[in-house]
Amino acid sequence: MQEETRWLKADYYDGFACKCGQCRNSCCEGWEIAVGMQDYFRLIGLDCAPETHHRLECAFRTPASPSPERFRLISPNWLGVCPLHSAEGLCALHLECGAQALPEICRVYPRSLKEAAGERRACCSGSCEAVVETLMRDAPLRFAEGTLSAAPECAQGAGARDLETNRACLSLLQDRALPLRARLGKICGLLSDSATAADSDAEAGLSGLMRAMNALRGDFSSLDSFGAQAMERYDPENSSALALYRADAAALEARFPRWESWFENILANHLFYACFPRVDARLEPRDACAGLCAAYGMMRAVCAARVTQLPEQADMADALAGLFRMIEHSAFYYNARVLLPEPGAILLL
Repeated sequence: MQEETRWLKADYYDGFACKCGQCRNSCCEGWEIAVGMQDYFRLIGLDCAPETHHRLECAFRTPASPSPERFRLISPNWLGVCPLHSAEGLCALHLECGAQALPEICRVYPRSLKEAAGERRACCSGSCEAVVETLMRDAPLRFAEGTLSAAPECAQGAGARDLETNRACLSLLQDRALPLRARLGKICGLLSDSATAADSDAEAGLSGLMRAMNALRGDFSSLDSFGAQAMERYDPENSSALALYRADAAALEARFPRWESWFENILANHLFYACFPRVDARLEPRDACAGLCAAYGMMRAVCAARVTQLPEQADMADALAGLFRMIEHSAFYYNARVLLPEPGAILLL
């Protein structure tokens, strides 16, 4: 049995439970799930029903550059879901063989157990709708020390100074004396001397954001699914796009007056999960500002575009979880830095 060790945990972590077949949008949809070499050979050798074994054999493809950690990929079928996904919304392998038979990533997700500069951190990914629903609350997200009988799944490339910066960014983000966009501007000011929203133009911010979303949509099905309405409504070629966006944003704020608290908690969870700003080994901390601004802008635009037709809190949760599938499980920050060299205007949205 794993020895208990000290962890810094998000306040919801111990009570988090998977919704299993009750998810409106399964976490299996649209993903290629990476499986390590040991997991792959264990799965292929499982003693299970012939039908389940056949589904397993057909589920895998070899990536272009396999490694021991990314040895095979479980690819979505023609419906965009995992080949092992059952009609009941559960994993057929889980149903037949139990949770311990699952690949490691499927056993752990959406939980995240990482180590950074000697500090062990436990939270969950914002790409799960159950996590987003948990964070859509008024109370600010808190992190406290506790114990877990678990080992870190990976080590983040962060040092002690990065952890100090991460804590400073979280403190700025959770300062409710200021509007959320102003808090994000202060984070960018902490990390970079570049121009922020005060020097920028909202129309340019919306136009740049939509162009970035359109550039990414082909690679991320969740962005295409949940962001298509925003990209159509706020098309940069539409001269009234900004006016339309502002009307939609006003409707969003009227329908969900606590939206800032919800967005704050989701972003705070993300900053902790990603050890922001040390989000990508190719980027300097100052470069992470583009991704943070883009994440906020996409959250606002996607929810604003959907609010008049899908006005329930669950609809917002679905859209936000869909966005964070891309934000937290891709090279989002690198792409944002390339696509948005002047991201400050997004904070005006």
